[in-house]
Amino acid sequence: MKKNRTADFPKWKPPQEKDKRGPVAPVSFEPEYRKPKYYFSFFDSPDSNKWMLELYFVNVSGKTLKKVAGESGGFAGEASAQWEGEKYENVKHNEAVKIIEFHRMYDSDFIKQLDVALITEDDKRKQYRSVIGKTDSPRFIILEWDNGELGKEAELIR
Repeated sequence: MKKNRTADFPKWKPPQEKDKRGPVAPVSFEPEYRKPKYYFSFFDSPDSNKWMLELYFVNVSGKTLKKVAGESGGFAGEASAQWEGEKYENVKHNEAVKIIEFHRMYDSDFIKQLDVALITEDDKRKQYRSVIGKTDSPRFIILEWDNGELGKEAELIR
């Protein structure tokens, strides 16, 4: 997998800004006024491979991150399947970096564990974990909100 950085990524929108029309009736939602600080975003593979789905870490914290490293724990609960993911330096605000690729057919029935570790401008170290189930695009997994709260699908490891 080649490294990839981009500023052109699917942007997270709060529910009140999304299209409210459902297939039959308007979709109800709880408005969300927090903004993400860090999140995962799924992209369709740009190289015309309709079977591949890419997962990116997105930094919208307002600050540059000194380092970002992604690591997959493989299938959830299977510690022996570990491999080291991509590492990036100086990840700017509004930049997304590719962490891992998934095959829509072969990987879709498995639950995967993904960790991302980062070092902030002020040398704080954080590591987030999220368990990723069946994937679809576009999907967002909030790791941390702007008020410091964790996303509902995220866990702070350290």
